[in-house]
Amino acid sequence: MSATTAIGPDDVLGVRRADWRFLLPDPALGRVAYPAPRDPDLLAALERVSQRVERAAPDALSGYDVVVLTGGGRTALEAAAGAAPAGAWIYAELAGPVAAACARRLRRRGFEDVQAYWLWPDATNCKEIAPLEATSLRHALSRRDPGARLRLRAALASALARTGLFRYAVAHAAIVAKVPA
Repeated sequence: MSATTAIGPDDVLGVRRADWRFLLPDPALGRVAYPAPRDPDLLAALERVSQRVERAAPDALSGYDVVVLTGGGRTALEAAAGAAPAGAWIYAELAGPVAAACARRLRRRGFEDVQAYWLWPDATNCKEIAPLEATSLRHALSRRDPGARLRLRAALASALARTGLFRYAVAHAAIVAKVPA
């Protein structure tokens, strides 16, 4: 299925793993590079919503519109940032503390539209994507009532969001960035 093919009701759950594509200016992903390690569910979703998905090597990323990383952490992101073509988008799933540090590093290197996001509850079962910045996090957390058993934990999360420390407690995060021209 290409990005131009309509997605029917039976396909929605199959593409849900790639919902982060709506963080990009154009959710039509075009030609996607997906270096190893790969998440099989995300690979299947990308094959349904992209023009083409290739299992590219991390150092051979020229000619792609989007580079997707779901493993390898900071090292994989650094390699992709150095090899991705100008104007391409990078989507990388990382742990919260690593995501915040990597986002700062990409900004210093001149990458554009760099944003770190919290993937709740995790990347595979993501129900919500919220920017890892205080105002957005407080809003996302305020919409939940976890019940009496978890209310203290939710209050602590809100306090961490107010102080900017929440990103260090996040287990599942992602970075979106545009490679500079």
